[in-house]
Amino acid sequence: MIISTDTGKGGSGSRTTLGVPWSGTLALLFLFALATRLVFLGVFGSGQALYDGLPDQAQYLDLAAGLMNGEGYRVSTDTFAATAHTPTAVRPPLYPIVLAGIFAVFDGAYLPVRIFQAVLGAGTCLLLALAGARCFGATTGLISGFLLAAYPAFIMYVRPLMPEMLYISLVVGAVVCLLFLDKEDAGQWALPAGSGFCIGMASLTRPEGLAVGALLLAWLTCLSPLRKAIRLRAVLIFCGCFVACLVPWVVRNQISMGSPLLLPTHGGFNLWEQSWLTNQRIRLNWDEPAYPERHVIVGWQSMTEMQRDNAMFSQAIDFIRHNPAAYVEIRLRQVWNSFPLWPKEMASDYRNRAIRARCPDLDQTALVDVPNYVTIPEVIRVWCFRLLFVGFLASVAPNLKANSRPTLLLLSLIGLNAFMAFFINALERYRMQVDPFMIILAANGLVLLYDRKRTKPGPRARNASANEPSLPT
Repeated sequence: MIISTDTGKGGSGSRTTLGVPWSGTLALLFLFALATRLVFLGVFGSGQALYDGLPDQAQYLDLAAGLMNGEGYRVSTDTFAATAHTPTAVRPPLYPIVLAGIFAVFDGAYLPVRIFQAVLGAGTCLLLALAGARCFGATTGLISGFLLAAYPAFIMYVRPLMPEMLYISLVVGAVVCLLFLDKEDAGQWALPAGSGFCIGMASLTRPEGLAVGALLLAWLTCLSPLRKAIRLRAVLIFCGCFVACLVPWVVRNQISMGSPLLLPTHGGFNLWEQSWLTNQRIRLNWDEPAYPERHVIVGWQSMTEMQRDNAMFSQAIDFIRHNPAAYVEIRLRQVWNSFPLWPKEMASDYRNRAIRARCPDLDQTALVDVPNYVTIPEVIRVWCFRLLFVGFLASVAPNLKANSRPTLLLLSLIGLNAFMAFFINALERYRMQVDPFMIILAANGLVLLYDRKRTKPGPRARNASANEPSLPT
């Protein structure tokens, strides 16, 4: 296996051939990552139950049930803008399709889905090790892989029936393919094709995949190490595979819903909830009815799914335009949900209270959208993230000073995630999408610190050097 480091402005740097020991270490990494996840599932997640307080699980299960029953892609009860028993685009389709496929083979059992997600998580650790090795060398790669393998949030999120593990593995795969592009190889096509395919499938898993795809395309076009003569071909291959993944979904929506929808009809609700509705909840102490959107949006019952989503989007935009200061205050409060960097553990979010009230049987390992970080697993997760963030910050300056193209790609992905956390939605599981990239940079920071201490002469060596006679000129 050939791994090359690329830390300079000009593209690929020195090459290192890594043979059997590297392959054996990767195998050990995969087994370690898989074992930690399977042990967690064996102790805390082996039953036919939903152990976590994430309400979106019910929606994905409902969509998967519709596919299994031959009803098509539709929900059985009114959900957000969707109407029961009618074609819907309320969620991207890939994860419900995966659920339906696994349920069809294993008779609806939850454990095979969780094992599948554990395998995806372990595979992502391998991909991250390759990405780290490509960017900064084999040592950084292996540290990155083992850090992700032991990262508590990534171990625990194999249990909920949610698309996070599938989405993150696809995004990391897309990034790895781009990082391995070689400016000297004029015949390569599989890497841009693989990257376009992975990010296209990621966009069918979570809508933010479209924004990540646009960022990767910009990096491929402007900053990739490819020579100009072959860069255009790589861009066309990337775009072709990316678009090919999305076409079936767009055509289906045109036929079933009368509109070539690319984004799910859930974005308007998200923005509305994170602006107008949140203002009602935390600033006006609103006595909120059940399903508030059905009471607030005039003519809700007579609208189509797309009209409902557009109406919520319009009301959110009107609120933001007329109340910019209130919106900024709301978003500054909510961004902590994604980046809990300062001590606010005892704060109790309204969504957390509602989930705990509806699900009193949730144990300490239960994942919720807005944790308070007071249970032991939550405290471990938040402090692991804070330590990771410190390591990430420590590595940014030296890598930027080196003008490293991979560093710019990783920082761009992290910045895009932070941007969406502020303006759209902020949750721990959304920030997890870029935790692997912060892990790479933090691991490289550790390697740089070790190298600096190892090469720095001690006091005795410095005294001996100072007492040496100078050579005659």
